[in-house]
Amino acid sequence: MKVLYLGCYKDGTGWANAAINYILSLDSVGVEVVPRFVKLNDRSVEIPSKIQKLETNSDKKCDVVIQHVLPHQIDYRGEFEKNISLYVAETDTCKNSAWPDRINLMDEAWVPNTHLATDFATNSNIATNHFVIPHSCNTSLYQKKI
Repeated sequence: MKVLYLGCYKDGTGWANAAINYILSLDSVGVEVVPRFVKLNDRSVEIPSKIQKLETNSDKKCDVVIQHVLPHQIDYRGEFEKNISLYVAETDTCKNSAWPDRINLMDEAWVPNTHLATDFATNSNIATNHFVIPHSCNTSLYQKKI
């Protein structure tokens, strides 16, 4: 499987940190990942060398696209077998925004917790199937003795 991963992984934000960890997780289990940066702010930070290397992969013939951006920025692309929105929200609804229309275009949505997968989607009139894909992290960072 070849995955085009669109995200703001160079922005130095919480979203960037999550994107970095998702990209590295996909790569660690053998998924061919093609990360492409989407600039959402004026910051730019150093990224892991592994992601720099993955950025050199060709984005031709990707099977799946994961769009890890704000939902009003996603766009369904018919050339992919699967279009996935990966998003987080810090509210209980988004029904009065462009988000439901955009998310409803996608084949599926990934969110990091059950609240977003159930309550948020229902309260926002989002019909796209949601799957809980928790945020990943390098657990060895928490095994150091302090």
